[in-house]
Amino acid sequence: TANTRQASFIEVNRSTVYQPRTQTQLALEEAGIALALRNPGSTFVLTDSKAAYRNFCKGYIGPIAHQILTQLSSPRSEGEWKQLIWIPGHCGVRGNELAHASARELLFRTSDPGISHPPSAMRMDPLLTYADILEHQRLERRKLPPPGPNLSKESQVAWRRLQTLSYPNPYILSKIDPDTYASQCRFCANKTATLYHIVWECPHNPPMQPRTQQNIIGWEAALSSSDPKTQEALVKRARTAARANGIPD
Repeated sequence: TANTRQASFIEVNRSTVYQPRTQTQLALEEAGIALALRNPGSTFVLTDSKAAYRNFCKGYIGPIAHQILTQLSSPRSEGEWKQLIWIPGHCGVRGNELAHASARELLFRTSDPGISHPPSAMRMDPLLTYADILEHQRLERRKLPPPGPNLSKESQVAWRRLQTLSYPNPYILSKIDPDTYASQCRFCANKTATLYHIVWECPHNPPMQPRTQQNIIGWEAALSSSDPKTQEALVKRARTAARANGIPD
């Protein structure tokens, strides 16, 4: 149970803004509190930042937090109150620990020596705007490289379809139109004509040059390449394989 002396009732409609010369850690901690106060269903807001807690108690917050508070998505009732409570850091409060972990992930502030980040990630500019956070999360989810900018639009689309295994192939088309397409490879007996097989594995397709590494490891390495020449070569190979198997461009 929180000590009542550690609690402050915040009137959401009123605050004084100070203008710091730089965006300090304190300003970001205040912004975190402001985001929690934006939640219309919240009554109690916990923070382990004593400095940010004191600023809110005095109604003396930075411009970032003030901007967040003044952009509430839902109407604010006159005299609306929420309770801000200071707690010691890392005391096992689940919500506080989750918020701490999320903030460290966004700001790349980790004390774990076993975790390394690419040079592009080692930056000091915090992710504050919706666009910055969305772009960061989008890049974090990226598992395969994008097509090279010099590839044609058609080749870029083909490259992404190869990476997602959605490029036209007899096996998939046979499920859609079994009267027109057969699921078996035209050149290999008893081999299913999957995308991997017709583009990479098949050794008997006359227009195709045999690969030096005809296995799944080589296939995945090719799909993971960021070299535009490798990408273009694989797209060209996929088109040749598709035409040889009766799939129109």
